[in-house]
Amino acid sequence: MLAGTVCDLGISTGNDAGTFEDHTISKAVELGKWRKVKKLIAERNSTHATWAWKRPSLVLHMGEVLPLLRRPSVVMVFKDVLAVAHRKGQTRDISFPDLLTKTIALYHRMAILCQTLHCPLMVVSYEGARKDREHYVRDLASFLGIHDESRIQHALSKQQYNQSEYLRIQGGHAARRRAEQQAVPVNDNMAKVNRARF
Repeated sequence: MLAGTVCDLGISTGNDAGTFEDHTISKAVELGKWRKVKKLIAERNSTHATWAWKRPSLVLHMGEVLPLLRRPSVVMVFKDVLAVAHRKGQTRDISFPDLLTKTIALYHRMAILCQTLHCPLMVVSYEGARKDREHYVRDLASFLGIHDESRIQHALSKQQYNQSEYLRIQGGHAARRRAEQQAVPVNDNMAKVNRARF
């Protein structure tokens, strides 16, 4: 949902139109190939004044990644914890109580990041964003420094992205590797911290 909206607002989100992810950078991060990550980020910087990178598991690598980005901003999405654990149970052979414990631990890590990040941060409720999409899109556009009403209207006119379509596009193997949360460093010249009102 988040990366799709960022893309609809006119910001490049990577090389996979179905999932709005940059698998090349993500793979390098997950393998700990930091020279390659730095090179890929420099390439994106030379091509785009502003670009976004979504990877659910990025929350685990923020300490290494953020210093490599120019003017990073972060958007974190929190979903209903029971829904997240249930969704993970569809792609993993782990008991629901264990999944719930892992999800709560990941959310705790995200909450600590919210307190310690030294860059612009927007926190979004997934359910709140789906309930009041216009408010969500306008808050996100404002956070990203997008004030062009035609770009905002374009994003509002797009069909909402749904989880089942995302999973269909991803396929079973890739979906198993996905954490449910989304953290998107967005390279932009933002100077303030803004929080969604959901």
